[in-house]
Amino acid sequence: MEKINIDNEPNKNRANEHINYLRQFMTERRIEVLNKVLAERTEYVTLCLENIYHSQNASAVIRTAEAFGLQKVHVIDELLPFEPSLGVVRGTDKWLDIVNHSEKEATKNLITNLKKEGYRIVATSPHDLGKAPEEFDITKGKVAVFMGSEKQGLSETALSMADEYITIPMNGFVESLNISVCTAIILNSLTKKLRKEPSIKWELTQEQRDRLFYKWVLLSVKDYERILLKYEKDKINIK
Repeated sequence: MEKINIDNEPNKNRANEHINYLRQFMTERRIEVLNKVLAERTEYVTLCLENIYHSQNASAVIRTAEAFGLQKVHVIDELLPFEPSLGVVRGTDKWLDIVNHSEKEATKNLITNLKKEGYRIVATSPHDLGKAPEEFDITKGKVAVFMGSEKQGLSETALSMADEYITIPMNGFVESLNISVCTAIILNSLTKKLRKEPSIKWELTQEQRDRLFYKWVLLSVKDYERILLKYEKDKINIK
């Protein structure tokens, strides 16, 4: 019998069967929450983390991205494996699509592929290279925001291949902020403008929403795999 893989949605009819069967293990309130969150998800803005050394900081950024409705986060970890801190992410990582890039020249390869997908590469910098988040034009196309480590910042590859830059203005003696704080400031501004702009189709496609809803239903039911395997077995026995 085929194993239930949470990342591989079955055909639409089978997926709907699974969803309908698992609804008995969920409250209607839970279904409402899934649909509400799903309606706010977007891939118009995506986040790219480049070699964040401290797992707690990277984990805090993951949590921030989920809070602002981003669905996909790219993690470049060719120098140090990304291992989320469970106490910091608090389970938010399971609701996202986190893509790891560990190969040689991962930054260059990721940027090249994102540009092919129509993304503008936006590098964050503590220096006066770019615009403040509130001045950034969100209507010009999809955005991939690159964040680097607090100590070293983004690599020269990321900075040189970027199309645009975002800078958070500093008015005190401090030259930079914690990466999770920077992410929150930037994403709050970009996503707020995004959802207010009627000309932008920022929502997920129906196909994307169907895939995510199926995955989220599975994640919402304890022992979903055992339950569905028994369901499939009972179907065979009935036939």
